[in-house]
Amino acid sequence: MAAYLGSEKKFRYAMIRAAKTCLGEKESDGSYRHIIKTYNTHKPLFNNYTVPYGQAWCSEFISYLAIVCGCEAVVPVRYECKYQVAWFKEHNCWQGRTYRPKKGDIIYFDWGGNGVVDHVGIVWRVSGRSIRTIEGNMGGVVSARVLSTGSSCIFGYGVPDYGALSTAPQFRQARRFLNKARFFLGAAEGSAKHQRILKLYNKHNPLPRGYAVKATDAWCAVFVSACAIKAGVTDVVPCECGCPEMIELFKKLSEWYESDARIPNPGDVIFY
Repeated sequence: MAAYLGSEKKFRYAMIRAAKTCLGEKESDGSYRHIIKTYNTHKPLFNNYTVPYGQAWCSEFISYLAIVCGCEAVVPVRYECKYQVAWFKEHNCWQGRTYRPKKGDIIYFDWGGNGVVDHVGIVWRVSGRSIRTIEGNMGGVVSARVLSTGSSCIFGYGVPDYGALSTAPQFRQARRFLNKARFFLGAAEGSAKHQRILKLYNKHNPLPRGYAVKATDAWCAVFVSACAIKAGVTDVVPCECGCPEMIELFKKLSEWYESDARIPNPGDVIFY
């Protein structure tokens, strides 16, 4: 379950932190490939199109940031800039060239001045009339750029509604899930809290694989399941008594990410 417990500002900063970690990654040595891999493994895949290595990837970089930061609901996961621009316009999240951007806004470029979008990056910071960006595929590299506000090469801005993420259903689910986990802090085997965890799991209907957990069984996955049951979020946190089985269920929900494919958020379930 991916829902970042924070304000609009925290979402903006999370996007920038993710972008900064990619600075210097390049096409020539293959270090950028995790960006394309993350895009291609995200579900649903836009237009069912798998992006090949070697294709222009500036928009895939922005999509990658959205995926790893859990911001897909407000930053479109799309290949090609034109599809992202269309999404922002359709959702009334578009501003023209004269707009003064904020950190975390998405900036689009028109190099030829012909009204056709060519390139995209993320606004890193704004100071006076200076905008600093981070862009994927700037000469095949994730690099920074400095330009002036209102520059003629600016096509416009996608302005994600990051604030909406903190009030989304996923946010409320993650908060309930974490609150239940906090309740069980300090639970030791044989304690009343431990017994309550086992009871919650064993009373769940349907009982996964029909197996009632015993007091002597390993119970790390049972703990996660019990928190999900108590919080009422079993539609996004699957119940299982074994870690391998729980992982497979997360994969079926398209909610499984390898360790380098997503920045973990409060409420995510981590496996060791």
